[in-house]
Amino acid sequence: MIDENERKRERAQAAAAGVRAGVSSKLGSIWWLIAGIGQIFTARRMPADDPDRGAVTTIGIAAAIVGLVLVFWPSSGIVVISWVIGIAGILIGALLIYLGSRFKRLKARVGMLT
Repeated sequence: MIDENERKRERAQAAAAGVRAGVSSKLGSIWWLIAGIGQIFTARRMPADDPDRGAVTTIGIAAAIVGLVLVFWPSSGIVVISWVIGIAGILIGALLIYLGSRFKRLKARVGMLT
């Protein structure tokens, strides 16, 4: 039989777990937002004729949108948050693969010049 002190301790542990989940959710959303803004500023500092500027901007916008969604709708549920993070991860991964192939071609072109 569980006494009253045991029940209080279990309730306190459950509340602490909820607080930890909320704090980590906020930190994650702020991280996504800051990372997206950083990518956008990085793209703005790139030369205007750089062909990869658009891809870097798109990565930044996608990350910033994910950050905003997570900041303004933290109670949207773990499933929705997982879908948003997953889709953003796939988009960002695809864009990074594209940028990597562009850099590989650039390296080959620079190698031919030297």
